[in-house]
Amino acid sequence: MSFNQVIRYKPNYLAVLYLKGNILTTNFQEDEQAIAVYNKAIQLKSDLADASMGKGEAFYRNGNSEKAREAAQEAVKLKPNNPEVLNFLNALEKNRLPPHSMEWIPNQIEIERRNYSPRQPPNLFWSSI
Repeated sequence: MSFNQVIRYKPNYLAVLYLKGNILTTNFQEDEQAIAVYNKAIQLKSDLADASMGKGEAFYRNGNSEKAREAAQEAVKLKPNNPEVLNFLNALEKNRLPPHSMEWIPNQIEIERRNYSPRQPPNLFWSSI
């Protein structure tokens, strides 16, 4: 079964929501939509620290550092000993996350992301939340 089929048949499946949020944020810079998707994932599983981190990244990329920090702090509450979560919060607090053209990864190394051509997302894949 392809990812598009999973989205079509299981649009509220937790893993689909989480991946959809990641794709919206990193590939299409659709941060507002990503935040809504992450919120829906968090409603399904309130202890999902990865969704809180994704939401924090989307807020940060959208220019809302305060809400980004709040989301990261929520992730730390859920996974207090997780180095990735702690590094993310630390980077936010020091305002050291890279700009859109770079990708942040847990060990604080910046790598250039592939440039995706700006195009309209397919309707099937990006149906309403």
